[in-house]
Amino acid sequence: MKSILKYLIVLGLVSAAAEGLRGSEIAPIFINPGNSTAANPPQINATAFLNLGTFTVQSELSYDFQNTRFFTNRGTMQAAPGFRFDYTDDFGTRRPAANFVNEGPGVISAVDGNGYYGYSNIFFQSMLHVRATNVLNAGYMSAGNQGTIRIQGQNVNLTRGALEVEAIGGSFFANSYVELTDSEPTPDAFYPDNAIYDQYWGRAFRRYPSPDPSTPSTCCDSKAPACALPRPPTVCSRPDPGMG
Repeated sequence: MKSILKYLIVLGLVSAAAEGLRGSEIAPIFINPGNSTAANPPQINATAFLNLGTFTVQSELSYDFQNTRFFTNRGTMQAAPGFRFDYTDDFGTRRPAANFVNEGPGVISAVDGNGYYGYSNIFFQSMLHVRATNVLNAGYMSAGNQGTIRIQGQNVNLTRGALEVEAIGGSFFANSYVELTDSEPTPDAFYPDNAIYDQYWGRAFRRYPSPDPSTPSTCCDSKAPACALPRPPTVCSRPDPGMG
C-alpha cells in the first residue's frame, strides 16, 4: 500500500512540473497547507492538487477543478454540495484525471445544502464524484443522505478505506411554521419533517398564512389543479391521492 501511494504521488509531482513548463497560466501544483475557508474558496487551475490541511468550500454547484490531473488528500476536505474530481480543460471538456489518492486517515465529505427563497424550499443534493484512471482510497469519503458517491476508474483500490452515505439527521426546525417573507408575526411558510419534500405542488411551495385550522386556506400559489379546490391549511404539505 505504501509503495503504491509513493509511486502515484511522485508520478503526479513529476508530471505537474513538466506541465508547468509548458504553460505559464497553469500552475504546476496547488498545495493547501493550512485552512481554506468556505467564505473565500480558491480558484484552482493547476496540474496537481495536494491538500495537507482543511479545505472547505460552499456554493450552489459542486466544487470543480481546472486542468487538474493529479489529486492527493492527506487532510480534511468538505464541500456543500460536493466535489467533482476529474480533468476539465480550458474549454470545459471533461476527461478522467490521471490519479486520485485519498490517503488514510484523509477525509472527503460532501454535505447536503438547502436554501429558502420566498415560499420555496430548495434542496441541493450532495455529490462526490471521482473519475480517474487510478483511484486509491485508504481514507474516509462520504455524502449526505440525499447525495451520491460515484467512483469511476480503470484501477480502483478501496482497500482499508470507507465509503458512507450518511443517515437522515434531525433538525430543530422540522415540522414547524415559520416567518420567512416579511416582518409580520404570522407564519407564512412550513418546514416539513426531515426527508419529506414537496414535489407535487411545484416549486416546493409551503405558504401558510395561518397555522390555525379555523382560518380559510389560501395556501397555494402554484397552478396545480388542486389549488382551486377548498382544502384545510395542512393540505399543501402532501399530495392529493386523487390527483395522480
